[in-house]
Amino acid sequence: MAKQSTRPRPGNGKARAKRDQGLLIGSIAIIVLVFAVVLLLLINQLNTGAVTVPTGSYAQIPQTTTAEGAPVLGSPDAKITVMEFADFSCPHCLEYHPTIKSLIDNYVSKGKARLVIQLETFVGRNYSETAALAALCLTKQNRFFEMYDALFNLQETRGYQAFTLDNMKATADSLKANSSDMLACMQRQEMVKVLQSSDELFKKLGGQGVPAVYVSTDGTNYSFLSDPNSGQPVSIPQIELLGLAIDKANGAEK
Repeated sequence: MAKQSTRPRPGNGKARAKRDQGLLIGSIAIIVLVFAVVLLLLINQLNTGAVTVPTGSYAQIPQTTTAEGAPVLGSPDAKITVMEFADFSCPHCLEYHPTIKSLIDNYVSKGKARLVIQLETFVGRNYSETAALAALCLTKQNRFFEMYDALFNLQETRGYQAFTLDNMKATADSLKANSSDMLACMQRQEMVKVLQSSDELFKKLGGQGVPAVYVSTDGTNYSFLSDPNSGQPVSIPQIELLGLAIDKANGAEK
């Protein structure tokens, strides 16, 4: 008996193609959903997880505050004081931070200069204020300057929008500071007057933007350094100009 040929029924190919297309779309949808969930988990971890930050070595350097509460690093007998106005949300302050670190390493730690930090909050507003209050509250634990480094690190890696209470706690914990005491201090707004005093001094000195760096040889009268070539005031001096001023105050010319 002759074999009977079989032919695909009309429409079977279209049905199979439609089914395969549906399976492909479903698979893509599942992949997209899984990716979205993983992404959300990563973002949540970044926003609320423990913060890994470098810690400064300030234990051997005297730490005090001004009468108004601004943090001071360095020997009270230093012959020159460098005062920086900074905002933790300010990108230019972040760029200038290595200069401040160099100042600390080469001059402040050796007793040749003192460093005063005056915090402003106009760049990031509420974010800046949260960061500033957290750092100022750690002056009670002699941990301000470690927090100062850590918060600029946080701005660099996550942006100033990461300045939330959760991240302030995580950052303080990573520094092995007492975050509970810090948060209680922030809740009581104990350091708001310090910020107000800094802003008043900034305006009194005619400050226009941050960072702004002033120097004083008597601890009372502050002014910008002058460019040695043009004689013009320099609001953001690099370490070479700061070094010249510090050496001169200490009786040593380079």
